[in-house]
Parts: sequence; C-alpha cells; structure tokens
Amino acid sequence: NEKSEQMSEHGQLVTPGDVVAEDDSGYSRGHGTYSIDGELYASVAGYGERVNKLISVVPMRSRYHGHVGDVVVG
Repeated sequence: NEKSEQMSEHGQLVTPGDVVAEDDSGYSRGHGTYSIDGELYASVAGYGERVNKLISVVPMRSRYHGHVGDVVVG
C-alpha cells in the first residue's frame, strides 16, 4: 500500500479514519488502529509508525504513562 510505504521513521501525520494500510498487505495492526473490510484505519490523530510489519499510530497528545524504572521527581 502506498501510504504504508510512505511512513518513515518519524511517521506520517494521520487523522482518525485515514486508511494507513491494507490488511492483506501483510502488516499487523498495532495501537491506535482498527481494521474493517481488509483495511487498517487510524483511530487517533497522530503519527503513523511502521516497525517491521507492525503499523501503529502514536497520538500527538496523550497523558504520561510511567514505566518500571522511570525516575519520579516530586
């Protein structure tokens, strides 16, 4: 799919409802996407990101989600 090929390391700006890839193209559905009738759509506004065969959308704005090992100040 042309859109999935355009996604670089930094991603392509997408809005909810944009087609980011076709399911039959071999890409897997990641966070921020959903699948209808063989196509992957963005569910949030953000940057499309492709890592190997996984396509996800990283939201432009989101709350901080802490991870094990993060330093907490305050």
